[in-house]
Amino acid sequence: MLPANLNSLAFWKWTSMDLNECPVKVTADVVSGKWKPLIIVCLKPGPQRYSELRRKIAGPTHKVLTQQLRQLERDGILTRTVYPTVPSRVEYALSHYGKTLIPVLNAMAEWGQKHAERLSRGHDLDASSPEDGRLLRPSREL
Repeated sequence: MLPANLNSLAFWKWTSMDLNECPVKVTADVVSGKWKPLIIVCLKPGPQRYSELRRKIAGPTHKVLTQQLRQLERDGILTRTVYPTVPSRVEYALSHYGKTLIPVLNAMAEWGQKHAERLSRGHDLDASSPEDGRLLRPSREL
């Protein structure tokens, strides 16, 4: 549980704090995991069955995908609906709360695209590059 004073954006902009209280870390904890952001993006258009997610997200093992889906469900990011059919049908969907992560992932996608373009132009990861170094420099406006 975060302290009440973290509701103020001004608090975490300029105050040193325990890393566990940092809102950025709290967000990262929810979406961290190699496959969680991709799961959320795949669910953005609407509910998906497990097999559809498995097809769209090539890479994770059955165990890993299942674990990440369960973690997202536990955090309230997605819902899991089991239909009483034989064989049983399970669908995953973003919860209303989970949909609030879409702008966060859109911002990450925009940054990732700019970063990929930067790398394709031959820039190294040195943030001091004069033309667009601000892409990697932390902003005081965080």
